[in-house]
Amino acid sequence: MKRIYMFGRVVRISFLISFAFLIYAFVDMYIQSNFYFENLLLLVLAVVSAICVLIWIYSMGLFIDKKNNILKIVVGFSKKDKIERSLSDVESIDVELCQDIGMNFIINYRHHCSEKIEYRFYRISFLEKSQYKRLKRQLSKIG
Repeated sequence: MKRIYMFGRVVRISFLISFAFLIYAFVDMYIQSNFYFENLLLLVLAVVSAICVLIWIYSMGLFIDKKNNILKIVVGFSKKDKIERSLSDVESIDVELCQDIGMNFIINYRHHCSEKIEYRFYRISFLEKSQYKRLKRQLSKIG
């Protein structure tokens, strides 16, 4: 299965390092406060938020399963944000940047019609433009 994640390696690694430091700081604070209960709750909150962010980062993207003939595009958590299509009907996939508010995945089918799937950015920065360039480059490699 070929996986193209929405977020690049730099973003994923920086999230992992920052959450590791955050959890380390809360563990240290918990130990230095002689195992005070409120600091334990902060530690549990930090661990749970780290797990939620990791699930969010690693679940969004394009997943191409040639063995089962499935193209899955996941752009969010809800059911309507998880789109599955038959890979044999797909001719090409393209990405276009949409006025600095998001990206559109354009699926071109073999019977000469296309479908647009919208992905909105949560905030606008330089990372989204580099994310768009990385996705475009990885999709061109798949062909």
